[in-house]
Amino acid sequence: MQKQRVEFWQLVQGILAKDLIFIDESGINLAMVRLFARSPKGQRAYGSRPQKRGPNVSLLGAIGLKGLITQVSLVGPIDSLTFEAFIARKLVPQLWAGACVVMDNCSIHKGKAVEALIHQAQAKLIYLGV
Repeated sequence: MQKQRVEFWQLVQGILAKDLIFIDESGINLAMVRLFARSPKGQRAYGSRPQKRGPNVSLLGAIGLKGLITQVSLVGPIDSLTFEAFIARKLVPQLWAGACVVMDNCSIHKGKAVEALIHQAQAKLIYLGV
């Protein structure tokens, strides 16, 4: 049996734009530097770069129509426990009845506790790419 693909617009049909909340994470390494530089014509560009990798910083945020709802930045990777804590401590207090949380289907997002916390706040949860 083949699974039928559902488009994003079909999932959010009937939900007001003001009720949509999008969550995603990103990360950077603090020792990242540019690999290329510019200099005046005929002159060489000089610069230094770190010899060791710096710490990784993870960024996790929730954004809505009116702007940033909540965010957190931390040193190290985001795992399922960290993500669950973000939902419980940062996102759920900002949710309202009828809100719709949209996130990708990364494995750390799919915890039963995450779903339960969002549903307890009377909000809906949509996974992208399902």
